[in-house]
Amino acid sequence: MTLENVTAVLQQLSVRSEDAVQAIAYCTSPKVRDEFLSRWAWRVPWPWLVASGDICRDDLLFEVEVTVCLGACRIP
Repeated sequence: MTLENVTAVLQQLSVRSEDAVQAIAYCTSPKVRDEFLSRWAWRVPWPWLVASGDICRDDLLFEVEVTVCLGACRIP
C-alpha cells in the first residue's frame, strides 16, 4: 500500500515513476527488509537503498522516501 500511495502522489504531481533518482526504504527489522526486497522493491523502477532501524512511528513496519528529478529518465 505504501508504494501505491507514493506512486499515486507522483502521478498527481505529473511526475513519472522513472524520474525517481533515489528511493530509501526504512524497515523496522531485517525480516521486514527481506520481505520488502523479495516481494516489493522490484515493482517500481527506483534505485533503492534499504535500511533497517527505527522509523517515525511505532505502529509502522516500513516507510519510503523518494527523491525525483523531472526529466531524469530522459538524460542521456
